[in-house]
Amino acid sequence: MKKALISIMLLFILSSGLFTAVLNSSVSATDIVENSWNTKAPMNYPRHNFGIVTVGGKIYAIGGDQLSPMVSVTRVDFNERYDPKTNKWTILEPMPTPSMGFSTVANDGKIYCIGRELTQVYDIAANKWSTKTSYPSSNAPIGAHVVDGKIFVILSSINPSDGCEVYLYDHVSDSWTAKNRLPNEALIVTSFVMDKKLIVTGIFKAPNDAMDAKALVYDPNADKWSEWQTISKLFGSSVVVTSGIYAPQKLYIPQTLNRTAQYIDLAALDIDIFSQYNMTEINITELSTYTEVYDPVSNTWVNGTGVPTSRMTPGIVVVDDVLYIIGGVNHGESLTVNEQYIPFGYHGTLPSAWFSLDNTQLLATLAVTAIVIVMVVLLLFLFFFRKKEKQVKNDLDNSSNSSTELT
Repeated sequence: MKKALISIMLLFILSSGLFTAVLNSSVSATDIVENSWNTKAPMNYPRHNFGIVTVGGKIYAIGGDQLSPMVSVTRVDFNERYDPKTNKWTILEPMPTPSMGFSTVANDGKIYCIGRELTQVYDIAANKWSTKTSYPSSNAPIGAHVVDGKIFVILSSINPSDGCEVYLYDHVSDSWTAKNRLPNEALIVTSFVMDKKLIVTGIFKAPNDAMDAKALVYDPNADKWSEWQTISKLFGSSVVVTSGIYAPQKLYIPQTLNRTAQYIDLAALDIDIFSQYNMTEINITELSTYTEVYDPVSNTWVNGTGVPTSRMTPGIVVVDDVLYIIGGVNHGESLTVNEQYIPFGYHGTLPSAWFSLDNTQLLATLAVTAIVIVMVVLLLFLFFFRKKEKQVKNDLDNSSNSSTELT
């Protein structure tokens, strides 16, 4: 009996220790290699040109296109969520209408997929979709961003001399308001938010008709644009910003093209800007994968480690100052690949690669612990019950012996 009790107690201690270790497992900052790439769990569905956004430390990949060798592009409605802490993907309620090429932004517990003809809104808590009013323009969205709780959308222009349109969306009244356009003729534009400012970079036409690489900043309160600073290089099609919390605040421009393809068929990608300018192919023989890093304080550039997997139109986001490049298309085939980049000067912590905990594992660990506790309690009860029973029997035997002796 005592041996069984000892065994159960040891099992309880081991189970509790395992549970604590799982909850607290992480990779220390000293084990993290900055300016390096890691391969993470791939998406469930291969696609490119999809919407991507982060909410609550998780990544949402929505819609997009699927392209397979010898197969035409298929517009998809997939919606899945990636949790960097568990390295797991979860399939969610699909979009009501399959879409691609829209801009994605999150605000107040909802994800807004803003397209040229359709705005679809995903309620994260309810796991349900709704359709809202679209912006009053036929131009394609370049970017959607939240500044001080307000949603701003920047649209391309079929005629570059018109400048890019800017709209403010009121999610309460479901209404759109036109704001001041970009003041310069723009050929290539990328937008992002830094320090609660909406910033647009690209090739802009100067008063002397020269084309310069510049960055413009938008003041939402004054509804005015001003030049932020002249930049020595053109920002890429995707710019992400580290916050300064876990890594120094810098702009990261991961370029995902490489030398392996001579030409890319742009028509097959079904991207609005290409069709607008009748572009059918692009020669990328001289381009290669790389990661450029810009320090806005010192106005200096640093070259980082190149992206491992070459592709076009992937999803690029930052979670807790760690970059993730997901999906894309390469050699006529959509990808599921998910690659993680640790930025320069990163000093945070990451989930352990060998011991992460998802909801299923958590429930299993709790269940095992609960079972062990119940077994210990039952065994203790039986132990003391039998001990008491033995004591009563001994007392009865002693009483019987005493009665015999008296007789």
